[in-house]
Amino acid sequence: MSIKARHLLWLTLMVMVVSLVIAGPVLARGGGGGGKGGGGAGIIALIVGGIYYIIWTIVVMIRNYRASSALNYLRDFDPAWDEKKINERISQIYFEVQHAWGNGNMDPVAHYMSPILREKWQLQLCGNTNKNLRNICEQISLHSIEVVGVLDLPNDAQDRVYVLIKGEMLDYMIDTVSKEIVKRSGNDKGAEGEKESFWEVWTLKRGDNGWVLDETSEETGILGIMKLPVDCLDNTYAMKVRCENVQ
Repeated sequence: MSIKARHLLWLTLMVMVVSLVIAGPVLARGGGGGGKGGGGAGIIALIVGGIYYIIWTIVVMIRNYRASSALNYLRDFDPAWDEKKINERISQIYFEVQHAWGNGNMDPVAHYMSPILREKWQLQLCGNTNKNLRNICEQISLHSIEVVGVLDLPNDAQDRVYVLIKGEMLDYMIDTVSKEIVKRSGNDKGAEGEKESFWEVWTLKRGDNGWVLDETSEETGILGIMKLPVDCLDNTYAMKVRCENVQ
């Protein structure tokens, strides 16, 4: 990202912050002194939210362009960096892992996960089991996969790919004794609840048999996306490539 574009981004963020500060007294006045002020505050919040979403979308597009460009270059030296195959791998991991989680056992998908992450999630499932709880995931959908970060190092075991995914599912918790639903995510109106959409950043590391899931994060805001690396530092290729960080 150029210096001019970076300054423009931070200037827009400053305007957003100032708008929120100005909106503060209106919100307080609307809640304590009547209903007329609340509408103006709601409009301001809606505008600020819209501006933020536009900036977030632009940041994601820039990150995706930079990361995809890095993958296209690296693919010529190492087929493991093929973006299409990476996305296919992510899609496969996504559905298999969600089903395994819903079944309460991560062992069948151990080959899709790093040992540390598999152990962490299995411990969480064991905790649910001890409380007679089971997390059910149904009607699972994967709407988009966008590469937003790349880290290529001389040691292949340290290679990473960062992707922003948008998914959707019906997610709820049941009591395994009474078979009753005890908790739903998202909107819980109705007998069956409603599907919940979500964004997550997935980190994949290179394993012996392909890319595996190493971490998931809900830190999908502007700063969370911008801090992800786009670095290609493996000097073993025919030419040295350096992809600048987008910050």
